[in-house]
Amino acid sequence: MRHAKEEPSCSATEAIDLISAVKELHGLSSQELNKLLRDSENFTIHYHTEKGLMKIDMEKLAAFLPLHLLGVLMSSDRDETLFRYLLCGIRLLHSLCDLASRQSKVEQVTVSNACQSFSLIGFCNIVLVLVSCAALCIPQIFIAV
Repeated sequence: MRHAKEEPSCSATEAIDLISAVKELHGLSSQELNKLLRDSENFTIHYHTEKGLMKIDMEKLAAFLPLHLLGVLMSSDRDETLFRYLLCGIRLLHSLCDLASRQSKVEQVTVSNACQSFSLIGFCNIVLVLVSCAALCIPQIFIAV
């Protein structure tokens, strides 16, 4: 009997690294990310944090971020912390999409790849549905002063 080799899709350490990357990089603009990428080797940036040096593979980050954020959005724990993290992730995703015009490798991973484009579009659609449902449930939040 043949056993098929299963490749792990994402280990726990990769998920922790992705969460850490979102928490650390969400405040950087696309220009700052571009500078870090120009100074990097093999598309891996070295970012100094309070905990020490963090190595981030930007190609993997750009590839997995939309699906990761979808997973976060679909989780059952919907509290303020989750939404704050989600907003940080959306901000980083926006910076990466803006960076795509200056970095061909980011463009290749995020925009040119059909699978990535579909996951990005799916994520945007789900966020729009979530926001519209929130607007129906709590309309006073969305009323302009």
